[in-house]
Amino acid sequence: MKSIDVLLLSRQDILNLDLTPREVVQVVESALREHAAGTYEMHPKIGVHPTGTDPANFIHAMPAYLKLLGACGLKWVAGFARNYQRDLPNVTGVQVYNDTETGTPLAIMDCGYLTGLRTAAVSAIAAREGCREGAEVLALAGCGFEGTMHLRFITHEIPTIRRVRLRDIREQAMTTLRKSAASYFPGEIEICPDTRSCLEGADVISTCTNGEEPLVRPE
Repeated sequence: MKSIDVLLLSRQDILNLDLTPREVVQVVESALREHAAGTYEMHPKIGVHPTGTDPANFIHAMPAYLKLLGACGLKWVAGFARNYQRDLPNVTGVQVYNDTETGTPLAIMDCGYLTGLRTAAVSAIAAREGCREGAEVLALAGCGFEGTMHLRFITHEIPTIRRVRLRDIREQAMTTLRKSAASYFPGEIEICPDTRSCLEGADVISTCTNGEEPLVRPE
């Protein structure tokens, strides 16, 4: 019987691929088209919720199969919002990729960074298709890992954006994101003192946080 060689990819291996927003968006758009066409199998996610210090903690199992792309796999992903207090990523987990002809596992990889790319790509596609023409101001509430990915992808997909407002309960997160985003976004990046000044009047709003600070007024 043949042995099965499984490729193991660390987070650094994924980072070394240097995937661009354009590459990721193209693949995600293909997956969304399959979803619309019904050529997929994806059951509701199941999970467990080790509450620890936060009732919003979760670990989810997420299998999916895309017929036309010939892609099949499972993501076992955790989201622990207070991990930053331990200097750990919010999103961690592994992803298994299977051969659709034999079912054998082809690769097991870190899924934290991939999750950030995929999530931001979906948001950016939705923002691009739904925003007003000539949108110039992006408001971003939540400047952690997902916020970082969303800023990069949304400004890429909506090139008319000229100004970004940032809001996070952590001052360091805002200053770090403003500094890193300057390498790819040439417009103005403003740090906001409160949520209202960040969101009010913006053309596009992206909320990348499950924090306790109110984001939107009830009305």
